[in-house]
Order: sequence, then C-alpha cells, then structure tokens
Amino acid sequence: MTTGAYGEGAMYYCDSGDNSGTRMEWVVEAPPGEYDLWLEYAALEARPLTVLVDGAAVIANAAIESTGGWWSQHQTPRYQGRVLLSGRQSTIALQAPGAIPHVRSVFLCAAGDKPQPMASIDEAAQSSLTPRAGRDVPGKIFGVAQALAPIVRSALNAGFSPAEIQAMAHGLAEATRKDQRNPQLRIGFSGPLNGQSVRQSAFLYLHDMLGFDALIETGAFRGTTTEYFAGFDLPVFSCEVIDENFYFAASRLIGSSGVNLFLEDSRAFLRRYFQNYAAAYHRPMFYLDAHWQDDLPLPEEIDIIAESQEDFVVIVDDFKSPFDAGYGYDVYSNGNQLTLDWVLPRLTTKRKLAYLFPALGVENESGARRGTLFVVPEEFYQAHLTRSRVFVRAA
Repeated sequence: MTTGAYGEGAMYYCDSGDNSGTRMEWVVEAPPGEYDLWLEYAALEARPLTVLVDGAAVIANAAIESTGGWWSQHQTPRYQGRVLLSGRQSTIALQAPGAIPHVRSVFLCAAGDKPQPMASIDEAAQSSLTPRAGRDVPGKIFGVAQALAPIVRSALNAGFSPAEIQAMAHGLAEATRKDQRNPQLRIGFSGPLNGQSVRQSAFLYLHDMLGFDALIETGAFRGTTTEYFAGFDLPVFSCEVIDENFYFAASRLIGSSGVNLFLEDSRAFLRRYFQNYAAAYHRPMFYLDAHWQDDLPLPEEIDIIAESQEDFVVIVDDFKSPFDAGYGYDVYSNGNQLTLDWVLPRLTTKRKLAYLFPALGVENESGARRGTLFVVPEEFYQAHLTRSRVFVRAA
C-alpha cells in the first residue's frame, strides 16, 4: 500500500512470489443488476488491468488511461465499463500480469450515475456514492452569471463577437455533457499514445536520454494524449481542427497547467508554433496524429519541422512498419496512405533525415497496435541513436 506523496492507502504493487502477476479481489454485496464500474487511481503510463466478475473477464484494458502522474494529486475516478451482477454476493477482481496503476478505490454505481471522489476509503464505505442534489436552477443562475461575466468580458475585449462567444459556450457545454454521459470517451483510441506500451516505452526512452523541453502534438482529438503529455511538467502545444473534438479536449484539460490548445489546421498550427514559441525550446518532440481525413498533411508537417528546427524527434501514429506487417496503418479512400513509399516522394526538405521503427514486434504491443514512425535529422541520429536497440532504421 502506498504512503506519502503517492497518497495514503492506494495499492501500487503486489508480488505473490510465483510470477503469477497481481490480483486484487473484493466480495461485494449488492442487489442483482447492471452497475457502472469506476476506478479511482493514479497513473502516468498505461498499465492495463482486467476486470473479472465471479471469475469471468468482463472488461479488458481497464485503467489504461493516464491520469497525468503517480502522485496523490493525480488520483482520479475514471469510468471503466458496465458490469452485470447476477447474485446478491459477487466477487470482483482486478488482475494484471505485472505492474499496476496506483488503485485507491473501486466504485459501483447504479447504471448511469456518477460517483463523487471521497476524502478517504472509510468515508466511501460509509457514504452514498451517488447523492443527487435538487435542481434549484433559478437560485443558481446568479452564481453562474457571476462566474461567467468576467470570462465574457475578457472574450469581448479580445475581439470576439457575442455570437462567437455564444457558439463557444454551446460547444463547451455540449462537450462537457458528452463527457459526463460517457466518460469512456476520454480513453480515445485505447488510451494515451493509443494505449501502446511499445510506443510509450520508446517515447519515455527518448525523453530520458535526450531530455525534451517541449511536447508538440497535432491532432488532439479528445485530449487523451495531450493530458498524458501535460503530466510531464513541460510546455505542451497541441491543435485540433474539428470543433466538437476541440471543445471536448478543452473541457477535459481545464486545470492542466502549461497546455496550449489551438483550434486550427495542423500546418497553420506548426507555423504559428515556430513563429511565436519555438525560440524558447531547443529539443522538442513532435507527435503527429492529424491524419484521419482524406487531406493528409503529414509530408508538409515534416517539411515545416525539418526546415524550422535544428534538433527534434518526430513520432508519427498509424504508420506502416516495413519490418512487421502485424502493425496497422492508415489507407484512405483517395489513395493516400501512411507509408514511406507515399510520404518520402512528397517531402521537399533538403535535410537528410533518418526514419526509424520500434525494434519490438507487434506481439509485444498493447492497445490499438498501430505502426509508429520516428523521424530525426541524420546528424542527430548519428550522434545519439546509432547504438540504440530500441529502434531499427529503414533503408
């Protein structure tokens, strides 16, 4: 059980001594029926759990989403899925083959309800998990208006019209309602960096070795990876071109310090970054994931980065691996595809670049199991990565 900065009373490691992994188990007394299962935990990286009810696996890849860190302030209740309890007494277990996130509490709520974080496990055991306050809307309007007034005034002073402010408020309200109704949407494509352990390990390896001083992302989607990057206490810059996704990400990133999120095309965003922000950072990492429409900006993104930044690491999601056909990659209806054969002829940069792929095969991967391309300048590769066994280089 954890103590100190990790938070009092969270389970963070078990060792049975026979290499059978970690298993936590509870006997629950509750009326038969459907329940939403929530876990309160802290995790910087994906350490997936399997949820079992009466011995049967019912939820795979539970707790795969990063909460931004391992510490007590990162302990967050996250929805995991719906389970069916068939008897008044059921056994619920969490199981993993190795390391686990720092699990503090397990919540079972009537389907559709949302738990409130508890000050302690004892309080959780003694209190109702789903209190419902009365909707005294008229009595709350003044307080809400007071909170919104300075924000509206600031937006007007920044040059936004009342119609634009109304559209933003509507977008945020809809995104927040969607988040509350289906918190599982926060996981995105299986978690941060697609929930892929090989990709996450490669990113952490590069960060530990090179010491990134800024993290830049294109294609925030719902902010899953953006939130993960925010946990590294580095400046984070990201963009999302689809309004609905932008507002969802903006809503979930409230309270994440150091995050700058832009509603714009990835190419315009990268030009904005290099014009206004890049001078302060010398070794950034670029995670390029703005490619799920027929307009494929990846060659232009790489060109902009290569021509504007001396040292850099680029990580590209959904890219075909020439070394392992088991990794998935994107092919679009108009013939565009995330392959070296398609991308390289479309680059205009004169810099010599090195194109790397994970050395570990797809059988070691988790989550979405999509291919990952790493791009670095040739001189950077020669100086830092020629002896690395984490990557293999494409010819």
